[in-house]
Amino acid sequence: RNGMVDPNGKPCGPKWLVDRWGVDYFGRVVFVVNGSGITDRDLASVGRLARLQRLYLNGSSVSDAGLPYLKGLSRLDLLLLGHTRVTDAGVRELQRALPNVSIVR
Repeated sequence: RNGMVDPNGKPCGPKWLVDRWGVDYFGRVVFVVNGSGITDRDLASVGRLARLQRLYLNGSSVSDAGLPYLKGLSRLDLLLLGHTRVTDAGVRELQRALPNVSIVR
């Protein structure tokens, strides 16, 4: 799997993201803005964007429940979580998994 499509030929990611940027660029995503439309469920797909460096989730409905999906984003360097349902405990746990990420609430 190359990060762009699954074995059935469907993009590996949330439909709103593929619709916005197109499948041709989906495998190269390094920056995601538009947090207001992202949910905990969407983070499962966002967590597969291996090249992701910056993720802006400000104003989204994400909570601690979605954060474990982000633990594998080894290239992530900035995560904005302002005005979300993420708690201090959720941030601490994610920071332990991704110590080099700057997490801003």
